[in-house]
Amino acid sequence: MMKGEITCVIMAGGEGRRLGNPLKFMLEVCGEPIITRLINQLSNKCKHIIVVLTHRTLKTSPKLQSNYMVNCIELPGRDYVEDLSIVLKALPKPALVVAADIVMKDEVLTKFINDALKLTTNVVSAQVISEGRPTLVGLSMFHEEGGRWVNVLVSSGGIIDVDTYNDLERARSICR
Repeated sequence: MMKGEITCVIMAGGEGRRLGNPLKFMLEVCGEPIITRLINQLSNKCKHIIVVLTHRTLKTSPKLQSNYMVNCIELPGRDYVEDLSIVLKALPKPALVVAADIVMKDEVLTKFINDALKLTTNVVSAQVISEGRPTLVGLSMFHEEGGRWVNVLVSSGGIIDVDTYNDLERARSICR
């Protein structure tokens, strides 16, 4: 995969209910905010990085735009799927969509992107085995909107969706 093939979208507009903080992506992992780590990982893989914010998270926009080469947009924030649908309609494909509270090893991200670009389905989503069953994590490649999709298993030790303080502690172990 060469830089410039994909547009990347970071979905950073949620309520953060389980953790009690809509700005949970600003919590530190590996010595930097989760979203900073994610932007750094995506920067050499994406032709553009777009951060989707809502009224709950918009105050992070100036810092993100001045410190990183990203574009921030504000969407209504009523529903993740609604916001995702709005942004996907406006973007060239393929588009990689990542939740802002994802912490992953770079090799997991690279392998997912390479594998997803080879598949012919419209949507490829990453899943891990959690508590003995497959669970989607916030990482998807969209070749087209809607239509056929496939879930691919990624290393559960290499990607963590930070929804709780326990998840945050597990995510911090990725750095060790």
